[in-house]
Amino acid sequence: MSELRFSVVVPTYQRPENLARCVDGIARLNYPAEAFELVIVDDGSPLAQEETIARAAGDRLRWRYVRQGNAGPGVARNTGVEHAVGQFIAFTDDDCVPAPDWLSVMDRHLRQNADALVGGQIVNALPHWPCSQASQQLVAFLYEYFDGRPGRPRMFCSNNMAMSRSRFRELGGFNASFRRAAGEDRELSDRWHHHGFTLIYTPDAIVHHWHAMNFRQFWRQHFTYGRGAHQFHQMRAADKRGVISPEPLSFYRRLMTYPLRESWGPRGWRQTVLLGVAQVANALGYLAERYHEGKPASKSRPAPTPLKGSEDGT
Repeated sequence: MSELRFSVVVPTYQRPENLARCVDGIARLNYPAEAFELVIVDDGSPLAQEETIARAAGDRLRWRYVRQGNAGPGVARNTGVEHAVGQFIAFTDDDCVPAPDWLSVMDRHLRQNADALVGGQIVNALPHWPCSQASQQLVAFLYEYFDGRPGRPRMFCSNNMAMSRSRFRELGGFNASFRRAAGEDRELSDRWHHHGFTLIYTPDAIVHHWHAMNFRQFWRQHFTYGRGAHQFHQMRAADKRGVISPEPLSFYRRLMTYPLRESWGPRGWRQTVLLGVAQVANALGYLAERYHEGKPASKSRPAPTPLKGSEDGT
């Protein structure tokens, strides 16, 4: 297969309805169909998802389906890149639907800077689910706070980012030590910045996130994020990228009032409470991981290594 402009890589695990919606959305992109492919990596679902993909894609997409044993979304994305042939990689998740011009916007920025890591805006598609909305508000706040100024480098979520395939492979891809969906994208963003490459945020590259969460799932998600944050801090110190200082109190004050920009009514205060809960869960997850590991991650966790496979990923 000749090299395409883009490979869209989507990890999935046992969510056929979400996956069908995602594939349909990618099939509706206004980007030339002959210029991109879809690579879906099944991270060990009990049942194969090929029929789901085929029904959703029809004859509108060039796609391939890869299965692997359950190893986490970061490893699944790396596997997708190993099978990709596009000059650039765009990542999203199986519970996301990109806007029709998503790839066109990413392409415009990468034509200006081929070595950039480009991140787009993530929009909660379920605004009437309070926990889903609070989780997305936290991401929006972090994108605003880590705005690329000195001392506050950008960080992007893995469900909406794009970059050069060759540069991604050169830097080692996602760190395979992250078995949970927590921290691997932050670590990649930090490593990208550490190597002197640009991170560009473009709010016009929109992905809609269909992640329904109840309170228990919300707590578990942010507890897991805390565990991933500890792992990230340990890896960063081991790689001699420096120690991350705690954020100032102003960071938390701005975070807790962030939902009140939209509403001073009951809805805004409810979201503020949920963001406070998220911070408690995150702190407890951080402490739990610190206790669980018992020793620096640098002695037990490998550093990123170059991805396997030939230069063209086939």
